[in-house]
Amino acid sequence: MARTIKKYACAHPSGKYHADYLGAKTTAGRNRAVFEGRASRTRPGGLTKAGLMKNKRGRIVSKKRHAAGLKNFKYIKGFKRFGKKK
Repeated sequence: MARTIKKYACAHPSGKYHADYLGAKTTAGRNRAVFEGRASRTRPGGLTKAGLMKNKRGRIVSKKRHAAGLKNFKYIKGFKRFGKKK
């Protein structure tokens, strides 16, 4: 089932007119959609872009979850040496 999208012309801040899509920005989406600006809030938790960040692997996670992971890492830091090959 194809969704039809209505187009309308609107003035861009540069003064030019361009085709814009009605309803392009959804209200709820996944973390990546919110981080990129395609949605305003995440679906399950209601996080906005201000509550999201990219971790060092490039995944988009909540700032609270990232802080909790850093805090809890100190308890398992000593076990890292058991996984290393000698």
